[in-house]
Amino acid sequence: MPPTPIDDEILDLDDEALDPGDDLWLPGTAWLSGPRGLLVGLGAGVLVSLGVSFALGGRNPQAQPAVAQQPATAPAPPATGSEQPVTIATAELAQVSRTIEASGTIEARELVPVQPPGTGLKVLQILADEGQVVQQGQTLAIVDDSLLRTQLGQARAQALEEEAALAKLRSGFRPEEIAQAREAARQAAAGVDRARADLALSKLRVDRNQSLANEGAISRDRLDEVITRARGDEAALEQAQARFAETQQRYRQLATGNRREDITQAEARFLQARGRVRQIMEQLKNSRVLAPAPGVIVKRETTVGNVTANTPLFQIAAVGKLELHLKVPETQLRGIQPGQPVQAIVDATRQVINGRVREIDPTIDPQSRLATVKVELQPSPGLRTGMFLRAAVGVSMGRGLAIPAKAVLPQPDGTAIAYRLNPDNTVSAQRVEVGKVLPDGRVEVRSGLQAGQGVVVKGGPYLKDGDRVRVMPN
Repeated sequence: MPPTPIDDEILDLDDEALDPGDDLWLPGTAWLSGPRGLLVGLGAGVLVSLGVSFALGGRNPQAQPAVAQQPATAPAPPATGSEQPVTIATAELAQVSRTIEASGTIEARELVPVQPPGTGLKVLQILADEGQVVQQGQTLAIVDDSLLRTQLGQARAQALEEEAALAKLRSGFRPEEIAQAREAARQAAAGVDRARADLALSKLRVDRNQSLANEGAISRDRLDEVITRARGDEAALEQAQARFAETQQRYRQLATGNRREDITQAEARFLQARGRVRQIMEQLKNSRVLAPAPGVIVKRETTVGNVTANTPLFQIAAVGKLELHLKVPETQLRGIQPGQPVQAIVDATRQVINGRVREIDPTIDPQSRLATVKVELQPSPGLRTGMFLRAAVGVSMGRGLAIPAKAVLPQPDGTAIAYRLNPDNTVSAQRVEVGKVLPDGRVEVRSGLQAGQGVVVKGGPYLKDGDRVRVMPN
């Protein structure tokens, strides 16, 4: 018998936005492998229906096991009467969620590095690992602080030294220091005078000995000695003049006081040294490595016994920063919008994770013709970057025809039928195409029935096309 067309009204979608609390179809569950999976699940219900029919009425000696398309393994009850007792349900319109199925991997949208309190510190304990959900301020590791304490002592000594130098510059010079500088300058001036006198005498001797040498009264060696001594006196005068200039400058500096720029530089050196002390003290407080933000640890880059360097110890995907990158065919992109709810499942653990579409990548892979849909996931333990998930994106809500799942009878060829009640209390085996499973236990019927038609719920496995039935109360 050919399938009955579905009423056009059933196919119309309302395109209402999905409520975040609505259950979405999840791939991988008992009903999640399409109509074939649904039929396999319904096959288990056939055996349960057998016992129910015994309770509804007597046995029919004329009844056959089922129509030719019924599973061959379904047992036939003993016949006791001419009418088979059944219960009936009406095919009704219901709200059906429309989803797009896809799969992808978890990626970190933004990583927060966890830096050590300092370099050269030995890691004593590791208290968190990859995949663990952590809170802000939670202790992730403990490091040895003995090196920091040594550095603190050195920094304090340096700060004291800079503080003393600054105080000396601010207070100026003592009177005795100024007097000593004045005396040194006076002595240097006297030294210049002596050096000048010595040089003048040496030049006079050179002139005299030059005349004597010209007359042959003295040897050339004697003349060279006098000239050499004069040159030495000339160098001594230059040294005395340099010494006088140095002591005179020192005296003037002490007499006038320190320059403002020298004091400013000393203040900067002291503040820098004091800041270093405070920095090390803060590092000592943080010998426990703390999580700077809540999130999931996606990478641990240290082990017990390691010495810290200028590299992070952990990488944390902050809350709201772990997302699923779904690969969706470009032909289905039109139905996906940011903000739509998503339900994903981890195949290994069957863990269900909720999320929402955050962004649709504007580029499409030219080879695979797939686009990337980025889904922001709710924080869940055990999530790690690189994990594979399958998901369903809720794109809209629409009206569809629904009947109880027990009314659908799977067939050996992979199809399904439902027994439709006729006005004369006979039944007709009607092939149906099933769709989504609804939260109330009913299934969507995409074709084969019309709204308002009655279908057999209990007693169907004992029927064949054209049998007369007796409707029992539900």
